[in-house]
Amino acid sequence: MFQRTAIAVLLLIACQSTLANDANAVTDSGETVAIPADANVYSHLFRDALKGADVVAYYSLKPGEKSVKGSSKITYDWADVTWRFASEENRDLFAADPEKFVPAYGGHCAYAMSRGFEAPPRPDSWKIVDDRLYLNNNDKSLEIWERDMVGNIEEADQNWVEMNSAD
Repeated sequence: MFQRTAIAVLLLIACQSTLANDANAVTDSGETVAIPADANVYSHLFRDALKGADVVAYYSLKPGEKSVKGSSKITYDWADVTWRFASEENRDLFAADPEKFVPAYGGHCAYAMSRGFEAPPRPDSWKIVDDRLYLNNNDKSLEIWERDMVGNIEEADQNWVEMNSAD
């Protein structure tokens, strides 16, 4: 079990996406750096962005509710990724302002990002903070992340900039 987990983590690190999340962060030197909107969105090979979850639907859910699956028939392509939606209304809301709905860190696990690496999200491990969607890899990582959300968001913002800014 440990060996498979270690291999999975190494593969995740080695296969970092190069695909969207608009983020501004302040570097250690105080410089504000913008991450382009098409910098790095988590996309599953067969299920598209966020493993097929409807990113707009999160904003109508109550905390702890399961994510809403999007339809392969109601999609929108943005940032070289296909996004699925449960309704045409949600698709149209996303199309009007994608950066409003794209999760922090392009949908990569917020807790992992706070520790300096990318990990895939689980669409049902989520939280909206200050009108921003954060996804985590599992319920345990969400629980740990929530213990110090402010600190973890600050760390993750910094790591996101370092991982996605051009050298």
